[in-house]
Amino acid sequence: MSGVRAVRISIESACEKQVHEVGLDGTETYLPPLSMSQNLARLAQRIDFSQGSGSEEEEAAGTEGDAQDWPGAGSSADQDDEEEVSVDWNV
Repeated sequence: MSGVRAVRISIESACEKQVHEVGLDGTETYLPPLSMSQNLARLAQRIDFSQGSGSEEEEAAGTEGDAQDWPGAGSSADQDDEEEVSVDWNV
């Protein structure tokens, strides 16, 4: 394939720039990307703070010895996995 020329392409992330407006001629106007603090504030708005961590409920139910003091030990480890909140920082 000696006759094939190399072609340079530029790839941009889909979430890097948001389209603000598309003109009648097809031109797109983009919004500037969010700063780190604006992005953090936007992600924090997605967190439901009314949903508790369950730690108060565990204390009211009583302790099962030293097993709950260590992460991954005791029966509370299974409950912690269900309550984890994952945040997608690439949004």
